[in-house]
Amino acid sequence: MPKAKAARPAAPAAKGRLPKKPRADARTRRSVEPEVREISISKFKATCLAEIEEVRRTGKRLRVTRFGVAVAEVTPAQENPKKRWIGSLAHLGEVTGDLVAPIGAFDNWEPEDL
Repeated sequence: MPKAKAARPAAPAAKGRLPKKPRADARTRRSVEPEVREISISKFKATCLAEIEEVRRTGKRLRVTRFGVAVAEVTPAQENPKKRWIGSLAHLGEVTGDLVAPIGAFDNWEPEDL
C-alpha cells in the first residue's frame, strides 16, 4: 500500500504583499443592502402585479435577477416628484396684442451704419 503524501504547507506571500484572495464569481456576489429583496425573473413574470403592489405598500425595493445577475430594479414611486424648472414661469406671462401682425412697415426701417 503506497503512503499518502503529506499536505504541503502554503507558500509564504512575497515580502510586503498580502496573499491573494480568491476572486468571487459575479453570480455569487450578493448585495449587503437589507431593504432590497431579490426575485428571479421567472417568478417576477408570474407574480408581477402582486410584487409591484408589495413594493408600493412596503416601500422596499425589489431587484429582479436572471441567473443570479441583476437585470432590473423596481423602486417605489416618489410621493412628491421634483418640480421641473422648464415651464415653471409659463403662468406668469401675458399676451397683450396680436403676435402675428407685423410691427411696422418695412419702408420706415433704415439700415444701421456699421
